[in-house]
Amino acid sequence: MLASTCQVFKCGRKAYPDSDKCIFHAEEKNPQDFSKALVSFIDEQKKWAWIDFSRFVFPEEFKDYKLIKDSFNKEISFAFAVFKGTVNFKDSLFGSDVNFYRAKFEREAYFSQARFKKAFFHGTEFYDRAIFYGAKFIKDTNFTKTIFFGDVRSEERRVGKECRSRWSPYH
Repeated sequence: MLASTCQVFKCGRKAYPDSDKCIFHAEEKNPQDFSKALVSFIDEQKKWAWIDFSRFVFPEEFKDYKLIKDSFNKEISFAFAVFKGTVNFKDSLFGSDVNFYRAKFEREAYFSQARFKKAFFHGTEFYDRAIFYGAKFIKDTNFTKTIFFGDVRSEERRVGKECRSRWSPYH
C-alpha cells in the first residue's frame, strides 16, 4: 500500500496518485499537473526569503522555466533536483545565492548570458551539453566535484573553436 504523504526527506505533501511521493518528487507525473502545482508552490513561497526546489524532479516535457526565473531574486535551492528535459536558464539573473548541490541535468542545460551572484554547483552532474557562454559569476562560485559527461561551452572555448574552424584547410 502506498503512503498518503510524500516519503521524500521531510516533505509531507500529499502523495501523487500511484506514488509514495508528491507531484514535485515523483519520477512519473503529468507535466501539466506539475506546472499547475509549481505555480501554486511559487506563489506560496513569495512570503519566504528563499525558495526550496530541493529533490524536485522536473519532467522531460516541462519547458516553462520562466515560472521559476521570476523567483531568482531570492535564495534558491535546487539541491539534489533532477532535470529530465532541456533546461533553459539563458539570460537569467540569479540575484541571490543559488544552490545546485548534486543536481542532475539529464539533457542540455543552457546558462548562456546568465548572471550569478553566488553559485554552488558542488557535485552537480551534467549528462549532456552544459552551455555557460557569456555567463558571469559575481561572487563565490563552486564547481568542486562537478561532472560534465557532455560538452561544456563557455565563451573561451567557443571563441577558440570558431578561430580554429576559420583557419581550417577543410573549411
